[in-house]
Amino acid sequence: MSNRPKIKKKTQQTEFRIDRNLVQPIACGKCGSKYFEQVYGVVRIPAVVSPTGQEIINTDGFLRCIGCGRCAKLQHIEQKDEELNH
Repeated sequence: MSNRPKIKKKTQQTEFRIDRNLVQPIACGKCGSKYFEQVYGVVRIPAVVSPTGQEIINTDGFLRCIGCGRCAKLQHIEQKDEELNH
């Protein structure tokens, strides 16, 4: 058993209140729905291009619209499909 003192870590959480009248919901650029679920794509990075020299399996997060099923990164969720292709 160690004689070292135990250190308690405190997590600091900032609490603040936001006026709900100032919040702007984000809507899907394709169907206008305001509801999304988080999904992940899985990619394989070959060893020849990996920074470690070994194959890496990585996840990439997306939001999927509940209304139409469209998947997009958060920064693209409000864009129309034709805007995404340019």
